[in-house]
Amino acid sequence: ATATDAAGNTGRTTATSFLKGSVGPNFSSIAATPDNAKVGTVVTIAFTASVALKADPIVTVGGNTAAYSSRTDLNYTYNYTVTSGDTAGAKTISITGLDLAGNSGSGTGNLIYDFSAPTIGSGTPAGVTGLTIPTISAVVSDTGGSNVSAVVMRINGVAVTSGYNPTTGVVSYTPVRALAARTYTVSIDAKDTAGNSAVRYSFSFTIRP
Repeated sequence: ATATDAAGNTGRTTATSFLKGSVGPNFSSIAATPDNAKVGTVVTIAFTASVALKADPIVTVGGNTAAYSSRTDLNYTYNYTVTSGDTAGAKTISITGLDLAGNSGSGTGNLIYDFSAPTIGSGTPAGVTGLTIPTISAVVSDTGGSNVSAVVMRINGVAVTSGYNPTTGVVSYTPVRALAARTYTVSIDAKDTAGNSAVRYSFSFTIRP
């Protein structure tokens, strides 16, 4: 393109074109950290815009507005604190914004609010057993959606190397050598990925060969 100044001089000009009505921005690499959250958790939402934006995009989590935190080039970070007013379950992260020409674009991500702690029960052996190498077990259940992340079994206060099957929920331990004839107390702790801790579960059994 050419242009003429007030003195009559003519020259070429260059310009960057932002066209209203063209495809708007998109938002990618949308990530929530952590992606399983409980009440009080501060969730950090990071994402990348495809082009420069007219203003900071609007970000909501489950319909609630997240707070702008920072931007580096086209990379944005927002925060949202989960409150008791939120409801448990899968939540959608929605991002909307305008490019420099005013074209609108959007993107979505997801995370889970888990407000329920795991439960533990069904401890065995129960009562008296004649086995000196019994398999000691219990069942850990999680209904909040974030799944069990850690299980610790203790026998008479000492942590043992137990195994946990996430499919069945069974945590178990079999001693490598015979146990003495006496009463044993088993305690089990568990927590889920969102950080909810189960109420400690305890039971006792007595070995009488």
